[in-house]
Amino acid sequence: MRTFFLTLMSIVLFSAVAIAQTTVMLSTSDELSPTRPSVDVTFEGEQGQMVDIAVTSDGFDTYIRLLDEAGVELSYSDDDYYTGETNSRIRAFRLPYTGAYTLSVTSSGYYYYEDETASGLFNVQVNSVEAITLLVDQPRKVVMTAGETYAFVFEAVYGGFYDIAVENGTVQIGVYDPDGYDALYDTYPTVEQFQSFYDGEYTIIVEPDSDIATAVIQVSTSVLPTLNLGSNTISFDGETFEKLYVMQVEEGITYQISVIPSIKQGFDFSMDISDNSTAGYVTIGSLSVSNFTMAEASFTSSISGEVPVRVQSYYWEPSQVKLTIEAQVE
Repeated sequence: MRTFFLTLMSIVLFSAVAIAQTTVMLSTSDELSPTRPSVDVTFEGEQGQMVDIAVTSDGFDTYIRLLDEAGVELSYSDDDYYTGETNSRIRAFRLPYTGAYTLSVTSSGYYYYEDETASGLFNVQVNSVEAITLLVDQPRKVVMTAGETYAFVFEAVYGGFYDIAVENGTVQIGVYDPDGYDALYDTYPTVEQFQSFYDGEYTIIVEPDSDIATAVIQVSTSVLPTLNLGSNTISFDGETFEKLYVMQVEEGITYQISVIPSIKQGFDFSMDISDNSTAGYVTIGSLSVSNFTMAEASFTSSISGEVPVRVQSYYWEPSQVKLTIEAQVE
């Protein structure tokens, strides 16, 4: 993911400084043992409440499951990929009803292999997180404290592309879709060209590495470069393996694509043209090749308008491709 730097013009009017509220709902400790390989912890919550659940242990690799009153799994966590540790964390989960919830705590070994040898103390903390609303293309000032988790929500449209950045501090950013699932599978100091695949409210989780008295967070509409008919040169720096573009298409027109790489061996290239006019991801044209001198493909567009184009290369040194797009008109 490329680094994105956001510059705010001095004429922008900020809303009042927001201070996120986090309330501890539950903080407790317990212990696993070979004769007690799984422990249930219960807590009360309210419908629509956003919770942040953390389970830590120095004695074993934790695995947690959040269950409803009927014992149905609502969410789970194995390793916390934000930190790379074997502790578990469920972030930005909205409770579906008012009532009791169960957090089932066990070890990864017991969950996957029924290995009952894990033992040790563990700590559980359930926090209620008040999400701060962001308006797209409008910056928001926020006070942040190191070690805390902050939640922000914004309304996205299907197929939209967004940039997310926090100024004046070092942070980790994650994004969750309207159903509470990870929309990004890693954390980033900034997010560029994030594509939403649903209409609705997305949640941004921000965790600062240091205190930020005047952080500025903004969700901006991405401006994607355009692929033109004729010749286009696409450069890869050996670190960024994916780029997004847009191109104009007309319904019923067939487009011929040719690709010539600057490196012939060990070079993979793919191109995907999608229809983002309706719900669901629909590919209208694609190309995928390896170790090639030249590759060609064609597609007939089923829609008219601007469509997103995703190109990818997997080569660990700087490289280029010459991409030619021609409309075949009878």
